[in-house]
Amino acid sequence: MTKLIPSRELFHSRLANWKLARYLGLPWGTRTDGRKWDTISTILKGERNITLQDFETFKKTLTNFFGDKSKNCIKYIEGFTGISTFRRYSKQQWHLHNPDLKAYFFTGIANEVFDESNVIPSYWYGFMCSDASVQSGLFKQSEGSVRDHKYRYVITIELQQGDKGLIEKFCNDIGLDPLKIKSRTREKWGNIYHHSYISFGCRDMIDDLNDLEYSSSKELRKEVPDYIMKSLDLAFKSLNRKYIGPIHIASTIYGKITLVWLRGAYDGDGHSDRTELGSASRQYLESIRRAFKIRHPIRPHPTSPNFWILSLGARLFNSMTSVCMEYGLGLERKNRHFSESREALDILKETLEDLNVDKGHLQDLVFRFRQYELVRMFETTTETFRKLLGEWSIKLPARGYWSSNNKDKFLETK
Repeated sequence: MTKLIPSRELFHSRLANWKLARYLGLPWGTRTDGRKWDTISTILKGERNITLQDFETFKKTLTNFFGDKSKNCIKYIEGFTGISTFRRYSKQQWHLHNPDLKAYFFTGIANEVFDESNVIPSYWYGFMCSDASVQSGLFKQSEGSVRDHKYRYVITIELQQGDKGLIEKFCNDIGLDPLKIKSRTREKWGNIYHHSYISFGCRDMIDDLNDLEYSSSKELRKEVPDYIMKSLDLAFKSLNRKYIGPIHIASTIYGKITLVWLRGAYDGDGHSDRTELGSASRQYLESIRRAFKIRHPIRPHPTSPNFWILSLGARLFNSMTSVCMEYGLGLERKNRHFSESREALDILKETLEDLNVDKGHLQDLVFRFRQYELVRMFETTTETFRKLLGEWSIKLPARGYWSSNNKDKFLETK
């Protein structure tokens, strides 16, 4: 550094700490009594640690001051960046309070890595979008105070006390001690509610959540996350089918990542007795409806203004619940199985594709077998089978076909 700095700024061949802080891009200033303060002094006193983030700041600031002349200094600095004992940023405390915390729990989905290790993080991300609070911002400074570190990074999940088990699952998956779960009461509309909550700080995790465009405000959520859209697209492409149902999506790792995300969102904002998902953002529900090809319309809540409801459908709900149970995820009181009778026509079409029965083949089969035989063969109902015949414009045998020799004549022509 002394080879780069003008000699007039040196005192006994040494650079003052506050000047060094300025050249390295570290905070410095003047106190009310006129004395200089600087970050270098706090580092020398052991009150502050040099971090990996500081090294990046050093390199950028030196380049701005000295250009190419700083390359030897930058090369020297880079020799420290691979040392694991350096913290990532100043005031990094999570590893002290929660040494087993998986700080990079959401890094995989933030980087769009679609493998089995990111199924569980995808569920919790979906749940946190519905039932978590993330605070990251400036501390309120007292007048005249100067602090090097001004930001806070806190994640809080709070549920009714009866759902404490889900918070315990979250703690176990993310590496928090479940004993840190606390209880408190809240008053709403004159009623007292008992809640359980967990609160912890981790800037690394919040950085990943920010990369995922996480928002604590439900009204500000407008679209399905990008990684979910890409994962769904990969699921559809890998299946290479004409008729794709939730059960087929659940057979791929891409589909599992998307389905557990949706179940996480449902556990936070879904109706426990129905497949309905609610939101204050109609655009958000519309995005889910398009992404998962849901046919049910979005409708307003009957009693709550500016609140909307989307029915996911029995098949989609059952599939996402099945995947969650496979990985030990989900709010147990919402683990239900709904009748899929209303979606029987879609199931029949997928069954026929599984059996390589297309429209032409089915047309031939209705002249070879009676309808009740085909219904039993395809494990459907007469009503559903007839709906398909009408939709596909399948011609049926004439009246009296099965009681005469018309059947034999038809088969001979075939």
